[in-house]
Amino acid sequence: MERSQGLTSMSKRDFFPLFYQAWQASFKATGLSPFNPKVILQRFNTSSSSLSDSESSVLSASNWRKTEGLLR
Repeated sequence: MERSQGLTSMSKRDFFPLFYQAWQASFKATGLSPFNPKVILQRFNTSSSSLSDSESSVLSASNWRKTEGLLR
């Protein structure tokens, strides 16, 4: 697969072990199986806990309103 840049035929028998390995890795990386919410929560922890929520935000209040408006 690597040498052919993915342009090769593949049977279901070849595909499933690769797919299943990736499937398991994705659930482990998200903390779903085995259940571990700390995996994701660690990504949101900031190193400086002295800042308030408004000080730690990169976007201003008007930017948040514009973003919210675009999502609606």
